[in-house]
Amino acid sequence: MVLAPARRAGPRGPRARRHRAPRQAARRGAGLLDRPPLAGAHGWYVDQQRAELDRFKLTILEERLAADLDLGRHSEVIGELTDAVSADPLRESLRELLMLALYRSGRQAEALAAFDDVRRKLGDELGIDPGPGLRTLHERILRADPELLGPPQAAARPQSPADAVLTPASIPAASAHFVGRTAELGSIIDRLGGTGRAAIVGVTGLSGMGKTAIAIQAAHSVRSMFPDGQVYADMRGSHSEPVDAYDVLGAFLSSYGVTGDRLPTTLHERAACWRSVLSGRKVLVFLDDAGDPEQVRHLLPATQGSAAILTSNRRMVELPSVQWVNLTPLSPEESLELLAIEAGRERVLRERDAAIRLAALCSHHPLALRLAAARMTTRPLWTVAQIEAVSREELRGLTHLGPDCTVLARTFRRAMRSLTEEQALAFRLAAVPDWTYLTVPAVAALLNVTPPRARALLEALTDAHLLEAAPSGRYFYLGIVKVYARCTAWADDGPDACHAALQRLVRFYLTNAEAAVRSALPLQGPTPGGPTPGGALPATMTYTPARGTRPWPADSRSDILAVLDQVDDLPEATARRLRGLILREWRPAKTHGPSPSPR
Repeated sequence: MVLAPARRAGPRGPRARRHRAPRQAARRGAGLLDRPPLAGAHGWYVDQQRAELDRFKLTILEERLAADLDLGRHSEVIGELTDAVSADPLRESLRELLMLALYRSGRQAEALAAFDDVRRKLGDELGIDPGPGLRTLHERILRADPELLGPPQAAARPQSPADAVLTPASIPAASAHFVGRTAELGSIIDRLGGTGRAAIVGVTGLSGMGKTAIAIQAAHSVRSMFPDGQVYADMRGSHSEPVDAYDVLGAFLSSYGVTGDRLPTTLHERAACWRSVLSGRKVLVFLDDAGDPEQVRHLLPATQGSAAILTSNRRMVELPSVQWVNLTPLSPEESLELLAIEAGRERVLRERDAAIRLAALCSHHPLALRLAAARMTTRPLWTVAQIEAVSREELRGLTHLGPDCTVLARTFRRAMRSLTEEQALAFRLAAVPDWTYLTVPAVAALLNVTPPRARALLEALTDAHLLEAAPSGRYFYLGIVKVYARCTAWADDGPDACHAALQRLVRFYLTNAEAAVRSALPLQGPTPGGPTPGGALPATMTYTPARGTRPWPADSRSDILAVLDQVDDLPEATARRLRGLILREWRPAKTHGPSPSPR
């Protein structure tokens, strides 16, 4: 008996719209399900029917809101649509209605931000792109399609006083699971609220490190300081080409009423108009995932009162006014808290040691931790230790990334787009050896380049956050980054290139180990074990030691032995000779304490 009215109400909305009474019909249907369906009843069948009724209710709500838009009530339904989208953020039909309502209300920037938000959520949670309806609507908004304004009565409807004073507020919603970053968040907030010239803060770090999340958190924290509006733009866009500053300026100006014939037609005119709009106002500009200085230069405020926050995979030294905040991996405590929030606190704390190992396996990288938590959630009968063991086994692979790593791999591929071909090759091949720390001379031998060139490549990778800088002029990979780089090397460059790189590295180690031993205690006669594999090294790659010194830090010994174990086709005599030099003749000197281990 309960289900019958709901089923009759479902198709009424479309029929009523065709008969020009959409609002009344849809409201009658919605009124049938105002209260929670089947309240107080329990059981498997009841739960099924309740879920079906909820779907009917949502369908009726969509029909009624669509009818409101047909009647030109776009400004009136924005609040209701926003609530509906918050309750069901992945329902694309609701997003379309919200984008259309915002656009018809003169809030073009917020309509575009609504698309960026659902695109990001669909990609992060489901690994898919928005459907054709959303994509088409997004493209029509970008080109200001006049047909989007709706029927003549909607376009000609007088603007209400509330519409006339709308203030842009298009910053996406803050994450409910934001963890840690207390010092970085405080630094961003302090800088945005600074006095003097316009405050411009940049957040940089490896892809997936949480740049957008902390920037959104900071933006919401300082909203009250910018009463004249907060505007947002995703600079990466939904396609392979980044968003152009010209289009973003058009959206920003439209949100402040500069539309139609008043909207300038050249980039520099729009930039000048935007500076005029910001003059005397307190506006926060949020530019997310910027890739190039020229992409954001014309969007930044130039006068006191307004501020900007931008996120990017690398520092933009061409913009000297930007104060940069660099995001590094989470602390072990923050990583454990993130796993607890995402996968269940009781479960994580019950196997705390296994969860700590899992977090370390993820290199304390926020996106990797969320993926690990997602695996825990979808495998509720597995222990944390079992999930950690499976993840560790996957990360041991040389040529294959598990299915749960595809999102992470896509993130790192995006970070590699800014690299030159030579830098990308260095990133891949330097991950092949089983070493912890990368030194400039060893990388030069591995890549067959000069040490100055090797240093330049390592510095470029560090600037792109694909490598981390260690003490004593050395470098290291985050564990998950190294796995991705190594898998890519075997897949893209092939086994022959990887083996050749290892051979060059072993030849470097052998030649320089012999030189170090001779400097400490000259050997009598020829060195046993045959010639150096591959012949002599160029003079720029060999080491001429002072007496009693070494060509590398003492804690590199385990790295050298690990690399030696990787080279299966190394002649036994050569391997024995290098092992002997490392383990016996070459005595490591005392160090001033251990080097910090890379995360």
